[in-house]
Amino acid sequence: MKVVVCSVNDWANLGYTVGKAFRSIGLDCESYTLFKHPFSYKESSQRLYIEELKDKIREADTVIVMHSGEKLLWDYEDDKLIAIKEMFDILHGKQLIIHHGGTAYTKYYESINNIIHPRCDLVWVQNNSFANKKGTRREVLCYPPFDVGELSFDDVYHNMKILHTPSNPEKKGTNIIQTRDDITIDLEILHYDENIERIKGCDVYIDQIGTGAFGMVSLEAASMGKIVISSLEGDYPHGKCGILVANNKKELDETIDWLHTLPQNELHDLKRKTYDWVNNTHNLQIFANDMYKYLKKRSKAMIADKAYILYLEEDKKKRMEQRLEGFPIPYEFIRGPDGRKEDFADWLKDNDYELMKDYIVSEKEYEEMDDRINSHMDNWWSKGITTGEAGCGLGHWYMWKKAQEDKVDRALFLEDDSLLNGSMTLKNTENGPIVDYFDDDMQLLNIVKSLEYTEDIDWDLMYLGFDGRWPDGKWWVRDTPLETPCMEMVSDHVAKVNFAYNLHAYLVTRAGVDILMSNKFEKNLCVADEYIPALYQDEYNYAHPNMKHLNKQLKAYALIPMLIEQEDKSVSNSLTMYTPLIESFK
Repeated sequence: MKVVVCSVNDWANLGYTVGKAFRSIGLDCESYTLFKHPFSYKESSQRLYIEELKDKIREADTVIVMHSGEKLLWDYEDDKLIAIKEMFDILHGKQLIIHHGGTAYTKYYESINNIIHPRCDLVWVQNNSFANKKGTRREVLCYPPFDVGELSFDDVYHNMKILHTPSNPEKKGTNIIQTRDDITIDLEILHYDENIERIKGCDVYIDQIGTGAFGMVSLEAASMGKIVISSLEGDYPHGKCGILVANNKKELDETIDWLHTLPQNELHDLKRKTYDWVNNTHNLQIFANDMYKYLKKRSKAMIADKAYILYLEEDKKKRMEQRLEGFPIPYEFIRGPDGRKEDFADWLKDNDYELMKDYIVSEKEYEEMDDRINSHMDNWWSKGITTGEAGCGLGHWYMWKKAQEDKVDRALFLEDDSLLNGSMTLKNTENGPIVDYFDDDMQLLNIVKSLEYTEDIDWDLMYLGFDGRWPDGKWWVRDTPLETPCMEMVSDHVAKVNFAYNLHAYLVTRAGVDILMSNKFEKNLCVADEYIPALYQDEYNYAHPNMKHLNKQLKAYALIPMLIEQEDKSVSNSLTMYTPLIESFK
């Protein structure tokens, strides 16, 4: 994973520190900025022109945009916040993380939530004051890192000097702090090294009051063993916080009055605890390992560890390769057996494959079935299995077998007529939500965003494309209301599947692959579209009656709306159903 951290202005040198943190755990990560910071840090993000930065982003797998992305991800047009299309075009196919920790998000969070966040894979907020903003999704609260190795514990007592050095007095609550006469307030703006020396000369440092969170200067002061007073609202996500919390004047007065009662040795112990806290909680490695878990979880490469594409003909493979241009998931083409060949049945026998016994349903069995499915299934279960159906099913088995051998945690299975550049969405009508099309070249991004809805669901198989059906046998069509007995909605965008046809696009976990492989499908060849529902369908009597003995542990769901369409049969030239029937193996 190649990571780029980018800023317009890298406030508090945080973008650079984030990059350094990721490098400390061996990640390929660089930090860039468009403008040099006025505080003149010893080390800082590399300054680039915008076109140079775009080139760096093009080379990256993951992009972290710092400080809410103003002028990089969004700008203003006619007093309205708009996404910068060119930048999102460049970011297409990459994992995008946006960081919030300053004024921009406080001021514009509603517009950012609505316009920018849907295009991001992860929203990183650096303190409680930015957490749980209305409309925020995919949010992670993680306080920022600090390179504690640059500073050292100052063991000198400075006669209980209390210091406040605000970079912006209006935002730091200086009007509250200055009501006390035992606090030294220094408003001079200094370069980084000069400010560090200034902080060294105190015992207690006051960061900010009334803001709901502490800033980077709190970590700087703590890493020198200073007792730190600052705002902090809500839960601190990293155990016990090492700063003294004061969110208003009353709490500030009580805290400082208490500190004045402590003997010098107890003040020293408190300084040491503050120093240990920042070293143990906010060091580079701890931050990087914590964030990296989210990077791995949200990475586009983690939609699936690997994609497997089933194909028969070279021209269709080439067409699929064109669709996969820029595809961020490792993929492998799997050539399936061609059931259209005249000698295919003999080939199956020669290679020790076997048909499912008792696939054809008898008249008596039909009589015992639920009337809801008789009329439809009679066309399928009474005819037997064609060579094309057997070949297609075996091709899927090839993919499952390879995924099992590869030991992937999540596999994406595609047929060569899958459309990756179309997209659908929900449109509300008087008759309920329906599937509606819209033009979008960010199909894969839509899949990534949609997977967030599955995070709290224990699933083995996730349909990305499917054909559902009504109890009367009517096929699922795009203008049909989504809620049917075959698809039980468990959230706005996820349905529990009771029955579905089509296997042109589906995700399977490692546990799911093991279930698919547990029934010796190669010795029970049948229509794969029938086989898989038999592994999860129980309550509704839609599954093939002679498959009820199979391992039925598969937990199947579908993303709603479906995200990957299939080429029309007239285009794909799929003739699976119209190949010869296999009578038997002799």
